[in-house]
Amino acid sequence: MLNDILLSNDENGCDKMIKAMEFIQYLCYLLLFIPIPLTMWQFSIGVFGIKKTKKTKAANKNSRFAVLICAKDEQAVIGQLLNSLNSQNYKKEDYTIFVVADNCTDNTAQIASQCGAIVFERFNSILKGKGYAMEWAIKKINKEYNNSFDAFAVFDADNLVDQDFLFYTNNALQNGADITQGFRDTKNPFDSTISGCYAIYWLLIMRFFHCARKNLGLSCMVGGTGFAFKAELVKDGFKSKTMTEDIEFSINQILLGKKIVPVSEAIFYDEQPTDFKTSLTQRFRWIVGNIQCAKYILPEMMSNKTGKKPKNMIDRVSRFDMFLYMQSALIIPFVTVASIIFNLFSLVLSQGELLLTIKNMLIPFAITSLIIILTAFASVVLERKSILKNLKSILFFPLFLLPLPFMSVIALIPRKVEWKPIKHNCIVEISEMSYPANIA
Repeated sequence: MLNDILLSNDENGCDKMIKAMEFIQYLCYLLLFIPIPLTMWQFSIGVFGIKKTKKTKAANKNSRFAVLICAKDEQAVIGQLLNSLNSQNYKKEDYTIFVVADNCTDNTAQIASQCGAIVFERFNSILKGKGYAMEWAIKKINKEYNNSFDAFAVFDADNLVDQDFLFYTNNALQNGADITQGFRDTKNPFDSTISGCYAIYWLLIMRFFHCARKNLGLSCMVGGTGFAFKAELVKDGFKSKTMTEDIEFSINQILLGKKIVPVSEAIFYDEQPTDFKTSLTQRFRWIVGNIQCAKYILPEMMSNKTGKKPKNMIDRVSRFDMFLYMQSALIIPFVTVASIIFNLFSLVLSQGELLLTIKNMLIPFAITSLIIILTAFASVVLERKSILKNLKSILFFPLFLLPLPFMSVIALIPRKVEWKPIKHNCIVEISEMSYPANIA
């Protein structure tokens, strides 16, 4: 009798546990639908990137540029960047190159000075990172040069700049843009599969994020380097409190009603990581920065405590677009957790149908991977790059993106994440880069 009672209690307990798991699984299943509206929004905008943007008409006058480079131990590559900047098809008297040798322990400052740049040496062991260096440098330039510049152009030390970059950027700034983002190509796309995936990633962003928004009249965002902005936007200084100063700057300016325009003719080349470990470190920092931006900016956007009232419908849509972008930074981690729980419970509750359950889990992954591969392929084709040379990276691209949702979960855990420089060693001159197919 006692055994029957205990057995009955065990069965009741198991039934309750199974029902609880099924209920949790159902809730997780519902959460998996949350990203669908965000995905549809991005897709609806992205299709407008298929068509190439129109060239901006030529400007009647030249802006006076302060070209700003923040460099941390970049003696290997700083010279090649400065050579490309010194060769601009732009009047020499209309741009001045500034290099911030930020906590450098090598010969970056000396090489930059030899190449004709004005060098500021900065040493600060507490406020480390590009955002702090930019804030310090812009304040110093504004003060020492009495706000005499019309615009700032920002590059990373590992970049190479096409000779017409400032010319095309000036055209955009003189024709309604407040901020511009140049076309980001890759210095080393064939060094490894990882650098190849980065190259495709930036082609995808340039085409289906930046170009698409320009065709719709919406603002895009700046991407950390190769961007420019009117000096009046930072007359009170460049403010940054996150690890992704570019996204923070972009959204704050959009909320102030400023226009960010991509300029596909303003081409620059950026060195990409070649190994998976460095890639993960860099992308984790990006994710942490996105979450920091969402934490600071979303409450202000929702309470309407920041920026000016939208001037027109385009302004409203640009703000809504950025609002959804910030939402995704927080939604992706929770949806990832929900997906993990849903699939684990599916395995536990499979009741002998393990292979069928695994098959049902793999089908969505296979479909998603196929869509990603096709999007990567389209990016390569539309930008007229070599399909054969990029084929391996196109096929590997889904695996390149795979860690991102899991890293977003880890990024939610409070921790101190410091900015760490990435070593650059791709030593090439601008003359060695292939002719940019995107303006051919």
